Amino acid sequence: AAADAQAVIDARGALIGVERRRFTVLAEGLQWPDLSSGLPQVRLVDDEHAVDATFLVARIEIDLDAETTSYELFG
Repeated sequence: AAADAQAVIDARGALIGVERRRFTVLAEGLQWPDLSSGLPQVRLVDDEHAVDATFLVARIEIDLDAETTSYELFG
């Protein structure tokens, strides 16, 4: 039925219709995120990529030798 087809199209559009972006960001200095409070979120502001939004942290990499923390952000 046409109504069923439209319902499927609307559901698919809701899943893939929103733009998602992924960034790898090097934080300033060594950071230890508090994972006990839930999934970390980071606000990224970057004029070069026209970004000013909050992202979920998909991956955290802490390099103790270089004393750096990098995040892979998704949102």
